[in-house]
Parts: sequence; structure tokens; C-alpha cells
Amino acid sequence: MNKRSLGSVVVLLLFAVFMISVLMILLKGADVVGSVTDRDKQSYQRRTAVQYITTRVHQADAADSISVQKINDTDALVLSQEIDGIMYDTMVYCYEGYLMELFCERGLDLELEFGEQILPLDGLQADTEGDGLQITLTFPEGDSRKLYFCPMSEGGAGYEE
Repeated sequence: MNKRSLGSVVVLLLFAVFMISVLMILLKGADVVGSVTDRDKQSYQRRTAVQYITTRVHQADAADSISVQKINDTDALVLSQEIDGIMYDTMVYCYEGYLMELFCERGLDLELEFGEQILPLDGLQADTEGDGLQITLTFPEGDSRKLYFCPMSEGGAGYEE
């Protein structure tokens, strides 16, 4: 082997090492982008679930309009309202891995699966504490968030279990 071919082999080896390094950096960068995207998605779902529950409770804050009920062994936040003389209930609950909402006329016996899927969620527990309301959301990643509400309406918001 002469010096010229030896130089070509060295250049090819350096080029191969460079290309392998570039490939490794690109793969690592793709992993980082994927993990950041997953983290952002989880954070978005958490914030959205908390904001959704908070907004629904604040919108329904009127005397005797908020209650907690068990429906088929599932905690449900029940938000009541009267429309044209007819009472309607909006039930917010967790079912088969989703935060769900079901709007119906009071007294109808509907199944939980009829609700509208809002966001992925592993659990919703609602409890009353005195005149307040505590809601615990459990997210698919296993962490949870507790929300506390106090009635602001005249005569209380009718939180009952």
C-alpha cells in the first residue's frame, strides 16, 4: 500500500467517524424533542382539566346548583340549571380513562358511557367539606391535583353529597 491510498483510507475513516457522530447527535436530538413534546402534552392536559373543572364550578355557582352524587359507584359533580322552567343537570365525572360531561334533563336515567369525552383522566373524586367542595383529579401519569372551592353565591351553592 502506498502513501496515497493510506491517506485516502484515513480520510474515509475520518469521514465515517464524522457521519456516525452527526447521526448520533441527530438521534439524541430527536429523543429530546420527543420527550419535550410528551411533557408539554401532559402539562397541557393537566392545566386544561384543572381549568375546565374550575370554570364549570364557577359558572354553576348559584344557590342549590352544585352537588356531588354517586352514579354507578362513580363520583360525579352535578351542576344544575333551569332552562325555560325545566331542570337540567350537567354531570362531570371520570369514566374509562376520560374526563366526561353529560348534559340531560333532570330525572333521566342515562348510562355513564353516553357522556362526551373531554380529556384523558384516570380518576375524579369529589367530596364536600362543610360549605366547600374538594375535587381530586388523578392523571394518566399517576400524579394528582386537589382543587378546593367555596361557594360565592347568596345562600350558599348547595354542596351536598
